[in-house]
Amino acid sequence: MSAAGLISAQNTFTGLRPIKPRRDLAAIADLIEFAFADTLDAGGRSVIREMRFLSRSGPLLWLIARLNNAIPLMRGFVWIEQGELVGNVSLAPTTYDRGWIIANVAVYPAYRRRGIARQMMQAALAWVQQHGTFATLQVDADNAGARTLYDSLGFVAERTFTRWRRSSHLRTIPAPILSGITNPPDIRRLDSGQAQQLYTLATQTRPNERGGMGWLRSTRRAALRPSRSGRLGLMMSGQRTEFWGIPRPDDPDQIDAALCVQRRIDGLT
Repeated sequence: MSAAGLISAQNTFTGLRPIKPRRDLAAIADLIEFAFADTLDAGGRSVIREMRFLSRSGPLLWLIARLNNAIPLMRGFVWIEQGELVGNVSLAPTTYDRGWIIANVAVYPAYRRRGIARQMMQAALAWVQQHGTFATLQVDADNAGARTLYDSLGFVAERTFTRWRRSSHLRTIPAPILSGITNPPDIRRLDSGQAQQLYTLATQTRPNERGGMGWLRSTRRAALRPSRSGRLGLMMSGQRTEFWGIPRPDDPDQIDAALCVQRRIDGLT
């Protein structure tokens, strides 16, 4: 698929082109923040901060970031109108089967309903056809316009997530609330020695062919080990991961349910 880029009388580019990270990263961050402000979680906000930081960085830091694969959303396409970035489709690799995630399909309101999103998506799918085996994406269930576009491009629904949100300003519910429950579950903090049991549970409930641990993160043993405990571990890595679980009543060596809690140095959980 190709889209013609037009040159105006003022020699200002208009049309589709691949992302140029050093030129586009800050503008893409602005567009993502505008388009997805209501749904951005802590991880999404962190990515936007990284993009803006890198957009102001010099060549040496860019080289280091490239070598460590630390630059987010480097691949994809943008739509330019009179030199201004007004649309974006990003591409990121999955962790298995040479698949690609299509993310941040966004166009500013003033430029919607012109076929821009479709042309960017077609370019992204053509790129995936040459470099991978499949493309996948997320879309809100009530976003009828986007779902119509993706249906017309051959995407099929695989599974639905329910997102639960809780304000950080709410007080934590005290543990004694469980006192009114008959036979409350035995909730324990898991240690590194229980990583195998946790992995067994994860592969049964979140197999890689169904997306893995969350949004296309493959289920790996290494990701199911708690971080080094205490403030030292938090300072060294910037975050600390804990796992809590409910042992099986008839077999304490097996886990019936588990929860992952990540604490970050900036106070977010």
